[in-house]
Amino acid sequence: MRALTLLSLSAALIAAGAAASRPTAPAVAVVDMSKLFETYPGRGAMESLLGMEKGQLEEEIDRRKKEIAKLREDLASLDPQTAAFRQKQEEAVKAQAGLEFRAEAGTRELQQKRAAFRARILREIEQAVERFGRDRGYDLILQKEMTLSQEELSWKAVLFAAQPLDVTEAVASAMIDEREKTEGEAKAKGGK
Repeated sequence: MRALTLLSLSAALIAAGAAASRPTAPAVAVVDMSKLFETYPGRGAMESLLGMEKGQLEEEIDRRKKEIAKLREDLASLDPQTAAFRQKQEEAVKAQAGLEFRAEAGTRELQQKRAAFRARILREIEQAVERFGRDRGYDLILQKEMTLSQEELSWKAVLFAAQPLDVTEAVASAMIDEREKTEGEAKAKGGK
């Protein structure tokens, strides 16, 4: 009887050891990044603020265009041979250059603000996904979809990975071992 119990216990320990040496299936999930981005709290308020800034820039540009149009009207009423004409013409050229510079700089500034805002949202979403994965016991969470262009944002394909899933060091070691084996075989062939 005692031998049978020891045999059963040994078999159970061997089975447990074999099961422990096999990797368990990782808990993997996906998230729709576009949906998370669209439903992000506070996104609407920031988009409204950017919209107001864009409206203000457009109003400023319209005002400057009207000023330039007025300068050109004044220019049309002056004799081209006079100093007053040359002065007005210079003012119009400077005003046009200023308008173009302001329009370009304002547009660039708005694009930078929008990109920074979107990058901040994306960073916060990635952190939320990582916390969610860690708290809920996921090993890996991948992005399902992201419709924003890469020019606007860059994002990670893997949003969260538990440390045991990262096999980078093992792969690097295998590559080194393979190379050393290949070099050793090449030397052995060359040495014969």
